[in-house]
Amino acid sequence: AIQCFDQFKHLKRVIGVEISRDRFGICDTAIELYAKRCIEEGHSTITQKNVSMEGASGTNRIVRRLGAPGSNGKPRIIWRTLEIYQDDVGVMKNFLDDADVDIVVMDVAFSSTMPLGVVEVLCNLKRGARVLTYENIKLRWPSDRSFPFREFNRGDGYSTSWKNEDGGHEFYMWRRKAGGCKRKRKRTKHAEEVTNEEGNAQSTAVGDSDCDVDDGGSGNPEQNKDEEEDKDYE
Repeated sequence: AIQCFDQFKHLKRVIGVEISRDRFGICDTAIELYAKRCIEEGHSTITQKNVSMEGASGTNRIVRRLGAPGSNGKPRIIWRTLEIYQDDVGVMKNFLDDADVDIVVMDVAFSSTMPLGVVEVLCNLKRGARVLTYENIKLRWPSDRSFPFREFNRGDGYSTSWKNEDGGHEFYMWRRKAGGCKRKRKRTKHAEEVTNEEGNAQSTAVGDSDCDVDDGGSGNPEQNKDEEEDKDYE
């Protein structure tokens, strides 16, 4: 989160979430040092801790810094915000919905199926939102939900501390498609009762039934535009 905030000056708000108390402690120290450096470099900077934020209940640290330099080299009069929270992303759904997120970076690996809370957060992203993930989240997506993302820029590898050879580690990039996440009903057998000429019932199996139920999301009917817009991201 600190790197994104410092490197990409056009980002007005950057939110970082860490569930581990120990790792959050490291983040908190880092962000405090970062704020101190900003002040030393002459940037107007405000730091706050444990600010009451609706929808986020955990410990937090917030840094507000005057906007990036304008054309004349002086700061523009806008405040950029860097926020970190010790919390579970899955319980921050309403908070993140209100933040109207454009880009998500998920530096996390799931040992099994992705938790439902995280799924709900990703399902509620707006159409066109981009997501960078450490692993292929499609393989971790719940089988009873339709997958709402389209992959792009596949094969991009970067040298990392754990893999710096053979093209580095392959990250995955996704774009939110139109429409909601549909909850799939399980395929079930059903039977049809057939009567003979005498009116006696004869039970016979008649195959399978399956259907999807729309479970919210953007509900945009123009899903055919997804393929056209993919060209803008490739």
